[in-house]
Parts: sequence; C-alpha cells; structure tokens
Amino acid sequence: MLDDPYAHYALLLEPDPVHYADQIGRWILTRHDDVERILRDPRFSSVITFDAAAATGDPLRYPYAFVHSSLVFADPPSHTRLRRLVSRTFTLAAMSSG
Repeated sequence: MLDDPYAHYALLLEPDPVHYADQIGRWILTRHDDVERILRDPRFSSVITFDAAAATGDPLRYPYAFVHSSLVFADPPSHTRLRRLVSRTFTLAAMSSG
C-alpha cells in the first residue's frame, strides 16, 4: 500500500465507497462528497473513540492518543476552546513574518 496507495484506493472507491473495515473496527469513506457530508453533519462526531482496548493492545494506540487530543478532531465546545487559544498565533501576518 505504501508504494502505490492509489491502486488500493481505487479498489475501495468503485465497488465499496462506504466500507466497514473489520480489521480496525471503523468505517472508511473514499468519496469526497461522502466525507464532506459526514463532517458537516452535527449528528456525527469528529472525535475518534479511544478506549482501554486501544490503549493496551492496538498497535495504533499512540496515533489514536495523539489524534484523540487534537484540535482537528475535537467537537465543540472543546474544539472552540482550543481554537480560541491558538487562533492569534495562526494569522496570516504571524505566519508571514516567521
């Protein structure tokens, strides 16, 4: 997959664009419109579940822990609070002067 991810994406995109992956216990969406619709729908959370099982046995436990505490994957009000803390740092002027 790392050498040519696009061939693997194509295998999912055509026959199974909304796919449940038993190996990771997660849904995988491969079409932009589907992903955008889910991200904008308040019935769905952007928070990735991080449970005790992932903490002990899952090889992806460290990335899960990082993502779980990330601004990008937080829902309001946590996202709002974190965004307020960093918003002044990530202005166009601040980014241009560095």
